[in-house]
Amino acid sequence: MKNQFFYFALAVIMMLCATTGCKKDKPVDAADPDGRIAVNLTADIASPSKLKVADDKWDANDKVGLFMKIAGQTDPGDFYYNNVEMSISSGVLVPEVSPVYYPNDDDVDFIAYYPFQTTVTGYAIGVNVSGQSSGLPTEVLYSNNITDQVPTTTAVELEFNYSLAKIVATVKEKGAFLTVNDFAGMEASIGGMNTVGTLNLLTGEIVANPASAEEISLFLVDSDATTATFEALLLPTDNEMTFSFDVAGETYICKVDQEIEAGMQYEFTFVLDILAPDRTVTLLNATITPREKATVQNPYTAEFKSPTIEINPTSWEVVHEGGNFSITVNATRAWEVEIPGNANWVTEGTHTPTQAIFIVDPDPPAERSTTITFKLTDFPYVTTTLTLTQNYQASWVDVTTEAGLLNTGGTAAPYVQYGAAVANGYHAVIDWLTNAAGARDGNVHPGDAVLTLYHWDGGQMTNGKLYQTVHLEAGQYKFEITFNQANANGGSLTAFALAAIATNDEGGIPNIVNVAVTGTLGHVQMPATVAAGQTIDFEFELTDAAEVSLGFVANSGYRGAFYLRRVQLFEYR
Repeated sequence: MKNQFFYFALAVIMMLCATTGCKKDKPVDAADPDGRIAVNLTADIASPSKLKVADDKWDANDKVGLFMKIAGQTDPGDFYYNNVEMSISSGVLVPEVSPVYYPNDDDVDFIAYYPFQTTVTGYAIGVNVSGQSSGLPTEVLYSNNITDQVPTTTAVELEFNYSLAKIVATVKEKGAFLTVNDFAGMEASIGGMNTVGTLNLLTGEIVANPASAEEISLFLVDSDATTATFEALLLPTDNEMTFSFDVAGETYICKVDQEIEAGMQYEFTFVLDILAPDRTVTLLNATITPREKATVQNPYTAEFKSPTIEINPTSWEVVHEGGNFSITVNATRAWEVEIPGNANWVTEGTHTPTQAIFIVDPDPPAERSTTITFKLTDFPYVTTTLTLTQNYQASWVDVTTEAGLLNTGGTAAPYVQYGAAVANGYHAVIDWLTNAAGARDGNVHPGDAVLTLYHWDGGQMTNGKLYQTVHLEAGQYKFEITFNQANANGGSLTAFALAAIATNDEGGIPNIVNVAVTGTLGHVQMPATVAAGQTIDFEFELTDAAEVSLGFVANSGYRGAFYLRRVQLFEYR
């Protein structure tokens, strides 16, 4: 469709013009001895009610750039004049420096643009329409309608087309709830609009840079008690437009899928429904006027932008050792957190407006998790949640006392408690069970009160046994022994620490020859010699709860013995 134009009359008069880019016939004095026709340009705005450069008229000293080239050619060498600076004075376009002449032997094309730019690279000028809240940017105009022009004394009119599109957005209200101050304070913007581009002076095409897409604020041109009207100049685009209206503390959004073309005017009417359940804004109609009339009406579905709170990430895992961690918060209003009462292992740190800090206790008894709620203080129904999980790292836990083992020794002498003397200064041990062979010479040496299976005189001890029987649940266990010494007197000794299912009068403890044959739950052979404080252990596993005997079996010759400071039972949990 044909755009409205600014018209410029070209007449045959001697005028001053820029000397840049002259080809072939070089300009001379205004009284040209070669008889060439000098160009005089006058400017007029044909439709000031519809078209605007500044206040519906040319401003004094507005400047236009002018090109003249051989008709139909685009090679730089075919231009007689490049980017001649023309000033507007009292409606007349005046070249700044030297005359501009028609050539004597070529027909020409004219190209002109507004506003003038000192530097033109590659026959293109830059265009920027960002930041319009305080006023519209300067219009960009382009003319290339004069082609194959012969030298003439007749006035020639340049038709200047708009290169930018214009948006006029009128916002109304369904009902009468907003005040004149609400409309006067309303703010509007369009998201996803390209703001930077270039105007190709050879073709008149304006091309936007997609990397420049951003929100453009609209300029409030008028408001009263029932409406507010906004305007903006846009680069051509087929991006979806997201209109946003901020009024009375709320934000209303309407998405409009409308291609924007150069030189077109788009008049949108929006209606706010304050009392609707979702507080909608609806595009009532869209009138497209490319400075010739063409009307299109389209209803659009709109959405209300509620107060929001978002967090990142929405789930977090904490290691067994606990510690501090932070969550990024993006909220439109003040916010707070709510930790469930049963999650006393999590506490709040010092928050900032955009960050939440939490502190997690170490050493959980098992993997644990909780859900922490983030909510807006003034809108507690607007929430989001964080799923917090603390991993459990199993370790060996001392269950000696928990399992019911008694008189198991310690870290300093006297190590175990003992009863009556038995023989050779040795005493019976309290809380431990023995068979006859194991009890013959006593099980505690009173010097350090260490636990022992011992044989002092004549013959040998065969299958002496010392143990306790406890109830254990299914699980993985470790039995650990801390030595004081072994075979200090040089006697022979074969001994095992072991665990066995309690099945008979000797606690299910097998004889030496059957330790590996009958299948204990677990066992380890005692070393012949040890250093004081040395430990050994073995592990065993129960798939079901059972009565288990933990202890020792030994064969020893004269003075053969082991001496223990301590025994411990661990469970892996």
